[in-house]
Amino acid sequence: MQALVEKRLLTKAVWWRGLAAQGAGALLVALVFDMAAAAAFFSGGFALLSGGAVSALYALRAVAPSGSAAMYAVVLGTVLKWMVVAALLVLAMVVAMPRVFPVFAGLLFAQVALVVAMMTFKRQ
Repeated sequence: MQALVEKRLLTKAVWWRGLAAQGAGALLVALVFDMAAAAAFFSGGFALLSGGAVSALYALRAVAPSGSAAMYAVVLGTVLKWMVVAALLVLAMVVAMPRVFPVFAGLLFAQVALVVAMMTFKRQ
């Protein structure tokens, strides 16, 4: 049970670091371009971060009774992640129709930010 609590805390920390990096990137885009491009950039990254949060909440909801149950939880969590990401990306592209490129740039930036955030934690 202690390992599950530690994984949840680690997941929250990675999510918040990714969100902070995404906000900083959107602020930089706002300074270089305009607020509409920054909002589109942030929405693309937020789609990925939200999908990751849904995946983590589903996969880490309880201690799995067996290895196969844990595997199914992770696989279904990954499927849910990409369903949420796809739905939010479509919504972001519809709202920010002329600015589709910043949406995908925000998605890519968020993926890189999450990888960097995961790499900053020390292994025990």
